[in-house]
Amino acid sequence: MHVVQPGLRARAIIVATTLLDAEEITKCVLGQLYRACWEAELDLRSLNRTMQMDVLRCKKAEPLTA
Repeated sequence: MHVVQPGLRARAIIVATTLLDAEEITKCVLGQLYRACWEAELDLRSLNRTMQMDVLRCKKAEPLTA
């Protein structure tokens, strides 16, 4: 799949999928899904940084006793 949107670094990407119906799921649709997932990841990263949750720490779990 070729990416032709100005400002993007990638010119071609390879997407592996388990979707089998090539007529229903076109390259264009896969590209849109990939882009939507990427934007969601960026939004979550931004949200986590804004809420100061980009680095989460926890205490060591206590061992379970029977």
